[in-house]
Amino acid sequence: MKINTVTLVSRDMNPGDTQHFVAELAHYLDTQNIQVHLVTSVDQEVAYSLPSKVEHTALTPQEPSSFLPKSLYRMKLASKLRKTIFAQHSDIVVVFSMQEAIMAAQGGKQHKAPLVIAYRSDIPAQLKQKWKSSLIRSAYKKADGLVFQTHAEKNFFYDSFFTNTVVIPNALLLENLPKRAEKKIKKEIIAVGPLTPEKNHLLLIQAFADIAPTFPDYKLTLYGEGPLRDALEAEILECGLADRVKLAGATSKAPEKMKEAALFVLSSDSEGMSNTLIQAMAIGLPCIATDTPGSGTEFLIQHGENGLLCPVGDRTELSDAMRSILSDKNFADRLSQNAKQIVNILDKQKIMRQWLDFFEEIA
Repeated sequence: MKINTVTLVSRDMNPGDTQHFVAELAHYLDTQNIQVHLVTSVDQEVAYSLPSKVEHTALTPQEPSSFLPKSLYRMKLASKLRKTIFAQHSDIVVVFSMQEAIMAAQGGKQHKAPLVIAYRSDIPAQLKQKWKSSLIRSAYKKADGLVFQTHAEKNFFYDSFFTNTVVIPNALLLENLPKRAEKKIKKEIIAVGPLTPEKNHLLLIQAFADIAPTFPDYKLTLYGEGPLRDALEAEILECGLADRVKLAGATSKAPEKMKEAALFVLSSDSEGMSNTLIQAMAIGLPCIATDTPGSGTEFLIQHGENGLLCPVGDRTELSDAMRSILSDKNFADRLSQNAKQIVNILDKQKIMRQWLDFFEEIA
């Protein structure tokens, strides 16, 4: 069936991998002359540009407060979400955030449009919260289509009730990536991501402390903001690295920052399919990432060929991996050249076409 209108649902449009993808999908659908409705739960910053024709509906101006308990807030939000979707009369509804997916699937799916749920989280988070896994499975059984980023995610949630499922990896979302400054490479290790527990920048700082005496000219720069800034600053001081580790704040120009770096590191405890890792590989940085179970990292990196994988939370393995790249230019160059091949694998137009093909199949 030809698609004329699509409703995209996200919790918000703050800076983030999922939100970035939603914005890019809206742009692609717009180029196909498809009307896009964007629905977000909260009315906050829209961090990414949207086509002028996109109709954006924010359901609430704020998060729940002490005057409005979370349970009542969610009930009202769920009702408002379903009514909004119903009123838009779209050909298909695509939900990218788990709370909103559960809400959209409740109440017998009052809207008539097929419901597609895109799983954008990580498996470890669900393993730790069995009740959430149960809610997700229940919502999935009411969905008309499911999109996963990896086969591991699909296999984790496999159920005979799930008939229309597809695996579509993340796309390389930036078309005009900067070229790596081969002759101006700085002795700098770079990481990009919010300063939150799951990103485990603490591990990276400690691993850098282990190799710092061997590589006295190298510095570590972390781009991102978050609640752990004070704790990370304290660790930097404790390690005696105040002049060599910098918390540089959030940036909207991560690729520009990457192009002169010697190494990119993703030290997360849990991860979906990281856009920043994809960008770093496409630019041609040697990359190290923790091998988070079921994540996109094991899809993106073939250990020893186009990057290095380390066990989650293993300080020794991470410092050894950093040491192996920084001490061997030929090895680093080989990883760099092989990493660039991700551009062909995750071509944005190809990936977006897969999404539209799936929509047309479901509708």
